[in-house]
Amino acid sequence: MSGFSGELGSAIKVLVVHAAVAYYCEITGKAHILVIHNALYLRSMKTNLIPPFMMRLAGLQVNECPKFLSIVAPSISDHSVYFPAVDVRFPFQIEGIVSYLSTRIPSDQELCDYAGEYLLLTPNSEDWGPHTAKY
Repeated sequence: MSGFSGELGSAIKVLVVHAAVAYYCEITGKAHILVIHNALYLRSMKTNLIPPFMMRLAGLQVNECPKFLSIVAPSISDHSVYFPAVDVRFPFQIEGIVSYLSTRIPSDQELCDYAGEYLLLTPNSEDWGPHTAKY
């Protein structure tokens, strides 16, 4: 893996993993386990970066426009991610210009308690390739 500039140094090896994170929805008061397939894993990295187009490939409806920039009156669908298969919507938070969902490492108990209810943030596809012409 290498950065967008040669000034960042030499390429490093990065593991590709399937990961789970826990998200607590303050609106519903329920925790959710979110699965990220084919994630780049850097042990020292504390933030999960997911391109919105990857969430869209998983069938999610992503609206990353902050509510204060909404052209019409802001609605619940602004600045959120929606999981249509289970009719669940999570509002994004914002810090500066970065939109995010606050997540944490799930406990072993949560992984057991929510088994079968995991929500996919990215598609589970072995044949996905970022250099494919269709992207």
